[in-house]
Amino acid sequence: MTLNIRIVTSKGIVWDGTAQSVVLPCSDGEMGILQGHLPLTTSLNIGILRVRVDWRWLIFFVEEGFAQVEGDEIAVLVNDAEWSDRIDIQLAQTELETAAVSLKQSRTRGEKFLAAKALKVAQTRLKAAQEFSTSRQRLIF
Repeated sequence: MTLNIRIVTSKGIVWDGTAQSVVLPCSDGEMGILQGHLPLTTSLNIGILRVRVDWRWLIFFVEEGFAQVEGDEIAVLVNDAEWSDRIDIQLAQTELETAAVSLKQSRTRGEKFLAAKALKVAQTRLKAAQEFSTSRQRLIF
């Protein structure tokens, strides 16, 4: 009982494989997909995407896009995606602090919008890295 999942950005394929389930960061919250799910297309927010492979979770940071479920095929197309184990926690913390300062210093609506998005990206990348760090791709029992 497996799903075929492909995570793609404009730079190429980030991950392509089979899994038992996937948890997507949708606009309305997280959505779990199992084999046999009804067909759907949904928008994705900046968030953490989790893929269950055997007895562990693979954790990815993703930046906006959409997912399409058709049978047991799931295509995830996002602006950016990154394995959580490849995110440097200290660098992510520094980026978060820089983004927070930029938001405070923003003057125009456009600057505030871009700074708020950069802050959300920084917060989510750090959260993804910390989740991997604390779980070490935790086993599921």
